Amino acid sequence: MIMPYDVFHSIQQVALFNGENGLRDLNNEEKAGFPAYAYCAVFFEAFIASLKKLEGHIQLEIVCGEITRELAKNRLGTDGRPQSFPKEYTRIWLSNIP
Repeated sequence: MIMPYDVFHSIQQVALFNGENGLRDLNNEEKAGFPAYAYCAVFFEAFIASLKKLEGHIQLEIVCGEITRELAKNRLGTDGRPQSFPKEYTRIWLSNIP
């Protein structure tokens, strides 16, 4: 079976993003033989650094469950989340939703 997908496309996109945003690895020698790892490491290190700068101003919540059930539990207050958690959102990212 021939698969017409470029397995390096995602890594190339991460490398492009890093370059366009001035993200670079300061310890590149140890990762020289592993470019995919190096590109992703730079991206996630920058992500963590940005989260640290936003400390106290951002709240991330990971919900694992079926989306309509979890949102209904949220609205009814039966989800067991702390009262300090928000009930309205400015962003939502859905993964593997049919």
